[in-house]
Amino acid sequence: MKLNRLFMMLLALPLAFAACEPTPHVDETPDPVLTLTSAETLEFSAEGGQAEIAYTLANPVEGTELTATCEAEWVKAVAGDKVRVTVEANDGDAREAKIVVAYGEQSFDVAVKQAAKAAKEYLFDEEMAYAERVDLADYGFPGNYYLIGFYSADNTMLFGAVIVGPEGEDILAAGTYTSDNGGLMMEGFEFYVGETEEYFFEGGSGVAVVGGDIDGYTFDFDLADSQGQNFHFTYEGTVVNMKIGGNLPTEDVVFEATKLDGIYYGTKYSDTYNYYLNLSDLGLSEDGYAQGGGTYYQLDLYGVEGEVDAEGYIHVPAGTYVFDADDTMAEWTLGNYYSGYSKVNAEGTAYDAQSLYDGGQVVVTENNITVTVIIAGVQHTVTYNGEPKIYVGENGGGGSSENVEMEANYAYANYFGDQYTPGYADNYYLFLSDVGLDADGYEQANGTYYRFDIYAPIMDTNATKIPAGTYTVDMTDSGSLWTASLSYSAYFILDEYGWDYVTNDYPASGTIVVGEDGTIVAEVTMLMSGATHKVTFNGGNIDIYDASSSGGGDDGIYSTLLGDLNCNLSDGNLYYEYYGDWYEVGYMNWMIAIMPNDGAGDFVQFDLLAGPSSTDNFVGEYAINDSLEGFTAYPGYIDSGYMSGCWYYTEDGVTMAPFVGGSVEVSDNGDGTITVEFDVWDDLGYSVTGSWSGTPRSAAELQAVTRSSSLKELKSVSMNNAAPAKSAIVAKNPKAQTRSFTKSTLSLR
Repeated sequence: MKLNRLFMMLLALPLAFAACEPTPHVDETPDPVLTLTSAETLEFSAEGGQAEIAYTLANPVEGTELTATCEAEWVKAVAGDKVRVTVEANDGDAREAKIVVAYGEQSFDVAVKQAAKAAKEYLFDEEMAYAERVDLADYGFPGNYYLIGFYSADNTMLFGAVIVGPEGEDILAAGTYTSDNGGLMMEGFEFYVGETEEYFFEGGSGVAVVGGDIDGYTFDFDLADSQGQNFHFTYEGTVVNMKIGGNLPTEDVVFEATKLDGIYYGTKYSDTYNYYLNLSDLGLSEDGYAQGGGTYYQLDLYGVEGEVDAEGYIHVPAGTYVFDADDTMAEWTLGNYYSGYSKVNAEGTAYDAQSLYDGGQVVVTENNITVTVIIAGVQHTVTYNGEPKIYVGENGGGGSSENVEMEANYAYANYFGDQYTPGYADNYYLFLSDVGLDADGYEQANGTYYRFDIYAPIMDTNATKIPAGTYTVDMTDSGSLWTASLSYSAYFILDEYGWDYVTNDYPASGTIVVGEDGTIVAEVTMLMSGATHKVTFNGGNIDIYDASSSGGGDDGIYSTLLGDLNCNLSDGNLYYEYYGDWYEVGYMNWMIAIMPNDGAGDFVQFDLLAGPSSTDNFVGEYAINDSLEGFTAYPGYIDSGYMSGCWYYTEDGVTMAPFVGGSVEVSDNGDGTITVEFDVWDDLGYSVTGSWSGTPRSAAELQAVTRSSSLKELKSVSMNNAAPAKSAIVAKNPKAQTRSFTKSTLSLR
């Protein structure tokens, strides 16, 4: 019994101990949970931008950090309370990437999609065919300013760009040049399409990517003008004259020229007689271009009048012509700007070397020309053995050398009275034409015109008829009785638009016979073509416009208007220039000029005195008077041969009127444009009105074309006794046709 009880007690002991043991503790820490709470895909435009990725994180673990990574270089992701995403602008095709956001072993992906760069709409997207650098040192710029003119294959498009490289460079280096970093001088950018369209980029922006080097460049210009219009220009090839002067000789040169080409300009562009010569080994082509592989020395000579032989050649006067760095065009000088040396490459497409002269002289004898000039420290001695003569009209733009007979259907004249030869002779501008003038008094498209500047005895002060008699062409412009001056007489044919010359020339000899019955017979020989022209007018009404004046000065009349005028400025541009306190009266001075794009039409200019703080605009209403008070405009007057103050005029300088009263108002339209309205009168009391709206342009754009240093010297006049100006029709100057983007007047095809 005791054993059994003991056994039962032993059996119960483990149970007792088991019943008293405590329950073990289990540590259940939950895992972190990372959850995306924003979009699974981020979409961006081509411009790029920023976005955020939102998330929640449960059960964070101490010491563990959130990360955000992306393998694409164009995506930047920064982890924080939110993941901040930055996407760069896209210049190419659409693209995608993936951002991985992770926390320990937890992670999620977010897709990034970016659109392709939108195709920009360009007003012009052109691949240019030819490029040439101009040395801007002639215009006061350092050598690291590169003006490059790009031409289309047919020369109908011309794009000029000023790129600014690092200081000390004289060869343009590859790189990206922008308007923002100062690499592009936007006010120097211009684009021309033919003769009718022109665009300027002042106030605009642009990027130019330049590749390659002097042996071959690539250019990619992406530009916007101030109006937001986009332009794209590309070019691949060499840039002529990128190395200014090219491969100039480094040792003294002795050169024998076998060809002499030339143009005789007479006194058309100077008071002295001008002979323009090209000495070369190959000569010019039949159409006046330099030839591949040729070497050319150009000589702009000024001397006395040469003799014309029986064969029609004018002989360059014998003597010594000394280099004239200032281009005074004095007798016995060698001009600077239009003289120079050129070496053409074998293909005739570019210059291997080109330079102006630094000094020297030209010695002309009856049978020889010897040129001794200095170029970059090297002496060039050039000889031509032969008579120094030019066929009158050769390469001169005077049209066909064939003789011409024409019956004029219209005859009209401007009568200037005796203002150019006081008390001695009356002066008439006599015009003969096949089509006459249009309703506004302008020459017409495709019209043929002869103009004779004749001097007659003072017989008819009412200018009702031209005195009958024979007038002889006078090459000396003496203003003698019964003569017609050479410099102000002309022959020209207008193009299909009516604003450019298809042909122009000057009568060098001959007579104009005016009959008592109003018939006119002109038989003249042309200066440039050498052709004989016979023009007849069989009588009838000759309209004579009275442009006479009692003389200028305080009491004189300058206006040549015949009645009230409403100006047509619809095809014009407005240029402005700020002069500060020019008159030293405390009021800010602005000059504005409105002129037609094609040069044919109405011009007006206003000399404005704005408010004392008007340093950045000229908005306001101005009364025309000479009080020099604020918001007045100074009346028109002549100062040192220039039209100063407020004026109306046309390109030929014959029609003009100073504004002496009235008002002009300039309004800001709030969109970058202004409106100018004026209601004024001239010194004859005629009303002149007009209005213009558009974007004003800085005078710097105009000065790049006209070479005028100031709007205050925009229009010059030839004064005699301060009388109204008379001006010859200005033909396109063959010496200046290539001046815009090349130093040389020698043209390559």
